[in-house]
Amino acid sequence: MTQPAASHPSASLHALAWKVCLSGMVALSVAMGIGRFAFTPLLPMMLHEGSLSLQMGGWLATANYLGYFAGAMLCAFHRSKRGVAMLRAGLVVTILLTLGMGVLHQDWIWLWMRFLSGVASAYVFVYTAGWCLQQLTQLGRPELGGVIFCGPGLGIALTGLLSGPMIAAGWLAAGGWILFGVIALGLTALVWKSFSFDAGRGLNVHPHDSNAAQAPVPESASRKREVMIQVIA
Repeated sequence: MTQPAASHPSASLHALAWKVCLSGMVALSVAMGIGRFAFTPLLPMMLHEGSLSLQMGGWLATANYLGYFAGAMLCAFHRSKRGVAMLRAGLVVTILLTLGMGVLHQDWIWLWMRFLSGVASAYVFVYTAGWCLQQLTQLGRPELGGVIFCGPGLGIALTGLLSGPMIAAGWLAAGGWILFGVIALGLTALVWKSFSFDAGRGLNVHPHDSNAAQAPVPESASRKREVMIQVIA
């Protein structure tokens, strides 16, 4: 009998690696593109309908920036070992806060929600990047790590493209927040189970497959520093 081709496990690992990086990309689309930056295309709608003053718009943006900075600092000085749990919690908080912007209409509540949304987006960024880069290293495809950072841009593009038709249809900004919250919920549900994957467990790798790591690779201090620099930048 002939042995199975060595390319079979390689193809399987290749597919798993793409699943990991696409899941990370979607998570960052939710947390960054929607949770953090959906405010940008919705701000003109809020100003036009009078639900928000120009001054308060500036304060809401500032609150979000401060929240993001605070979240990044918390991640730097208090690194949780339950990375996947923190990642998922950040996505859930992002969904709830995005929906809340469309349901609640008091300035002081908005300030807190934008601040907390910034914190949540930083947590998702850090723990998503850490999880994805570790899994990709264990799968022997670390070069795919850059794909996950397409997520924020895709999320920003999505919210921007949707805002035009909403304005043309006469939507209020509250409806836009709710729509983006629902989209965030759908995208999160799409990748939720993917974060249960651990490349360090249960991989049946062909012994001659040199591209795959045989043991879990701990996240290095330099890798953590790289992620934190990207967050703060």
